[in-house]
Amino acid sequence: MAGLGHGYWSAMPTAKPEWVFTRTANRTWAWRAIPRNGGIGDTGDAFSHLDAATADAVKKGFDPFAQYWIVRLDGNTIHYRPRQPPLYANSDGTPKN
Repeated sequence: MAGLGHGYWSAMPTAKPEWVFTRTANRTWAWRAIPRNGGIGDTGDAFSHLDAATADAVKKGFDPFAQYWIVRLDGNTIHYRPRQPPLYANSDGTPKN
């Protein structure tokens, strides 16, 4: 993603998977755990609410307070980083003001 800067991405942990929560076209929520080593990740079912998808991911090892995670919603992305405020990005990757 251009616009967020190399320093931002280089600070992401490499050992833990990237957790992505996406609201789909049919307005349900799904999650994916994407390994940073290029392996095959895990996915969750469709959920009616983000909190239900998050609770399911927690059962699979997700820790929203200690891990980097992403929420994709209506063409925008929110990056959650441990102990830092969320970073809001437009669909082209540029930070929102």
